[in-house]
Amino acid sequence: MRKMRVNALPMAAFLVNEFNVQREKCMNARSHFQGVFFATLLTISSVARSETVWFEVGEINPVRAQSFLVPLNDPEQIAHARDLIARGAAAGSTILSASIRAGGDGFNRNLKDSAAPLWSWHVSGVAGFADMAIELCDGWPGFVEQNPQAFIDNTNGQICFWGYTVVSELAEAPVFSADEGLDGAWSSPQANSQGLYVDMLGDLNLLAFAWFTYQRGFTPGDESPALRWFSALGDWQGTRSEVTLYATQGGAFAAIAEPQTSAVGTGVIEFEDCDHAQFTYRFDAGPSGTMPLTRTIARPGCVVKPGHPADDELDP
Repeated sequence: MRKMRVNALPMAAFLVNEFNVQREKCMNARSHFQGVFFATLLTISSVARSETVWFEVGEINPVRAQSFLVPLNDPEQIAHARDLIARGAAAGSTILSASIRAGGDGFNRNLKDSAAPLWSWHVSGVAGFADMAIELCDGWPGFVEQNPQAFIDNTNGQICFWGYTVVSELAEAPVFSADEGLDGAWSSPQANSQGLYVDMLGDLNLLAFAWFTYQRGFTPGDESPALRWFSALGDWQGTRSEVTLYATQGGAFAAIAEPQTSAVGTGVIEFEDCDHAQFTYRFDAGPSGTMPLTRTIARPGCVVKPGHPADDELDP
């Protein structure tokens, strides 16, 4: 029987082509898997970094009965803080290195005092933990409290209290409380170029503000272009203040005059966190309504209420 000869070249070309096709499929599959894998890692990392855990930083050897609060959202810093709580100095790197800002944030307080009073300064960012630090940024919470701005000016806003370390973890975020750190300008996205200038009078437990607005629209059909301002004063309890609204009339520009101030309505302002509030008003002879307020310039280090976008993330 005569054997048939098979041309090997076409067969070889086919096999090579088939190999390339299968290799490309494998590479595409691997590329897709890698994309999904790294996307998942990024999602997990994002979730991990978005978690904020609150810790109390207190004295290693109690003398002054003072502590302050710090929020951490870096997984490595959170893990080390928990290690410090569990093992103390044996965990190493006991000194918290952080930046602070003047003004309370409504969270930072002294948990060693039964009244848990708020400090008039707050942590705005955490650099990490260290074994040693320069003497310039050493101190204690009450020392900063004596004159926060002077301490910040002298240390470039850095703290590294040698005798303090993480001593406890809070089960949940501390309750927000209104304080003088809320002083300043607040505006409403619903009312362009108008808003409130708030002054928290802590010693008197009073809240006062000036409301800068316009005459136009105050009553139906009123098209007056005049500026209008009101003032308000009321007790403040926790995060809420019920105020009386006042109107002042009869003054004269840059001149001694006898203006008359009279009550014209009521209002309630309630702070949700250090950057958000709600203001409800009712005039005796005029409009009533509610408008959201946001701090005109966001407070550095502000921890916002869940549901609000973060206005300012902690410094790295």
